[in-house]
Amino acid sequence: MNRSGRSFLLVLVVLVLLAATAGGGGLYYASLPSFCNSCHIMQTRYVSWKRSSHGDRVKCITCHSEPGLWGEMKAHIEGTRYIYALVTGERSGPILKAKVGNPTCLQCHSESALASRDRVERRRVDHAAHVRADVSCGACHGSLVHGSLSGRDPLPPQARCASCHKPLDPRLASPG
Repeated sequence: MNRSGRSFLLVLVVLVLLAATAGGGGLYYASLPSFCNSCHIMQTRYVSWKRSSHGDRVKCITCHSEPGLWGEMKAHIEGTRYIYALVTGERSGPILKAKVGNPTCLQCHSESALASRDRVERRRVDHAAHVRADVSCGACHGSLVHGSLSGRDPLPPQARCASCHKPLDPRLASPG
């Protein structure tokens, strides 16, 4: 290889390394809760997360991406929808698509751990059975992290249980 070919190759390698470093740094920064808080629309969500039981213990990206590196990459790509809508003003669909699936919750809250502490408001709740029946964790606990600016973790109201169980158990019917 001649001298100009080696120079070109060296410049190419340096550019690739710089791009990889910048990209990695950008992905790291975009995974920080402070990045989420930098957008006006996210500020109340950030405050509710910060005051919740998940605040300072679990990063936004941990819950708002599917498990694994590919899941995190997909979440970052989907997050560009907000930037696109902000820049273009296009609002044909939801800007934020924050969906938290059971595999994400089960990374920290395993079925065995749930089974060992299945006591809620003096009612027996078989979380593992709900998971096996493919009931979304968010069906009952959807407001756990972003439901209140006070920081209290609201327990699922009995009415939410009754929406599925009332036909099966009349004791869950509301009085009156």
